[in-house]
Amino acid sequence: MLPLTLQFFIAMIACAINERQQKALEYKTEQVLVLKDILKSVTGKSRIDFTEDQRSA
Repeated sequence: MLPLTLQFFIAMIACAINERQQKALEYKTEQVLVLKDILKSVTGKSRIDFTEDQRSA
């Protein structure tokens, strides 16, 4: 088993990484909502129509 100080250090790093990922996810989610609102106001549609090639990529 790892020494307690090393376990604590690893846990701190894991928490920091988790926090950064959570903030990035929240930012991207908000960005998608804003872009969907803009798309709907410009085109009247709430979804993007992809071609077959774009769907398979």
